[in-house]
Amino acid sequence: MRKYEEKLNELKAEMGAVDSTNLISSIKEILTDPEINSVDKSAGLCLIGEILWCISTYLDENDPYGYEHFKKALKYNKNNYDALLGIISIFSIYPYPLNTVVTEQEYIMYTKKLIKDFSLLSENQKKNTIENFAAYLDLRETLIDKYGYSWFKK
Repeated sequence: MRKYEEKLNELKAEMGAVDSTNLISSIKEILTDPEINSVDKSAGLCLIGEILWCISTYLDENDPYGYEHFKKALKYNKNNYDALLGIISIFSIYPYPLNTVVTEQEYIMYTKKLIKDFSLLSENQKKNTIENFAAYLDLRETLIDKYGYSWFKK
């Protein structure tokens, strides 16, 4: 097990049970250690993103959905599937006004990566990937029904 993996897992287990501000402070303390490796740094940033996205969207007015933390997590580990799922979840939940938080192109790019790496995902990540993609297809179907195809002129 990596040096900080166990501690980050313990903090993740406390999500929702302890004050989010204190939890984020504990994670940030770990992230400041100069010996932290990139995988653990990515996991810590993703955990902050998850807290902001799932529990306490009001805590960071500059990053109310955790998007910026998910993006930073991917800079340290491009295969952080939880960060990818966080970003595509934001698109699925907040598609309107379209492309204001996560662009459709970004959503598609990350969904394609999750599908390409599907065999590497945990069962929960696989389930979330499929659910998010189904939500995207529902959105596109609704938009086509309402507005037609953008490339088709009558």
